Amino acid sequence: MKNTQLIRVVILLFSLAIFNSCDVGVEPLDPALVTTDDNNNECPQPTNFVASNFINNSVNLTWNPGNNETSWQIEYGLSGFEMGSGTKVISTNTSMTIANLVSTNSYDFYIKSICGSEVFGDSYGPITVVPVNANCSNPSNLTVVRNPTNAALATVSWTAGGNENAWEIQYGNAGFIIGQGSIVQASSIPKIVDGLTNGSYSFYVRAKCSATEYSNWVGPVNLAAVSTGGTGIVGNYLLTGFTSSVPIDINGNGTSSNNVLSETVCYNDLKLILLANNSFALDSKGTDIVFEVVNGVEIESIECYVDPVETGTWVLNGNILTLTYSDSTTDNYTYNSANNTLKATVSDGTIVGTTDQGGPITLTTDLTFTFTKQ
Repeated sequence: MKNTQLIRVVILLFSLAIFNSCDVGVEPLDPALVTTDDNNNECPQPTNFVASNFINNSVNLTWNPGNNETSWQIEYGLSGFEMGSGTKVISTNTSMTIANLVSTNSYDFYIKSICGSEVFGDSYGPITVVPVNANCSNPSNLTVVRNPTNAALATVSWTAGGNENAWEIQYGNAGFIIGQGSIVQASSIPKIVDGLTNGSYSFYVRAKCSATEYSNWVGPVNLAAVSTGGTGIVGNYLLTGFTSSVPIDINGNGTSSNNVLSETVCYNDLKLILLANNSFALDSKGTDIVFEVVNGVEIESIECYVDPVETGTWVLNGNILTLTYSDSTTDNYTYNSANNTLKATVSDGTIVGTTDQGGPITLTTDLTFTFTKQ
């Protein structure tokens, strides 16, 4: 009888031990944010996992490493998807843009650290990005122009997507993560943004259709930094010097000259405008050979031409000004800047002249341009 009681006590103690060992650590503190994987004891979770709102049907993700891991796996899909069935992407940076989403859908995002071959940490998530309102249309044609006389001001303009009358502008240092910028409310178009530095910025805009309804963020549009040479380079310039290394006779008076401006009026009042937003506008005018038939005889002559204004962007490094034309077929021009003048020399340029017999001809020569600030 005593032996039977002893066996019962041993069985009871053994059962209690099994029950207690299975009850420890079964449920994590926050099961909605942790999904346990194998081999993760030394592979910590990343922290501060954040998703932006929709930006042109994309979402920006950012996070901090849990320790010294250098790669992570993102898994995402429509809200409520079963983990393992989503789209998986790998990042070696602590930020990633997920593109080609549908902004009227809701998405869940998970992240886990990768600490070695087939060694993953616990998944963190989901974080959910809710859809934008399909009835709140995206604005379009976003532009940003820095004030030519006050670099701290910029004019932000756009076209309304519908009949909304409120918008939000978000901006920050060029390339900033959406959600981490400064937000300005706007009730009319355009909107003046104040307090800018001389640095470069990125701008976004979205419609605000109600207190809780927004469109996509539209952008970015980048605003160039003010030149390190200061705003002194900005302004209107006039072509005051134009010379050729080979004497030419454009006016056909029999006397050649290196001074192109004295040979023709075709370049009179030619202007170059440098704007504070690092764009430029340059008059396109000069001389060309034209052909006409008079009494059945083809006659060549030199005439002035005026083409549409050329545009592009400019950069000043030290005293070297570089103009990059919007028309990619036009060569970039480099000028030396000094004492309110800009001077450039083009090797083996072309210009119209005349032959010894007085006929028009295109000559190859070195050309030097001088612009003076007005």
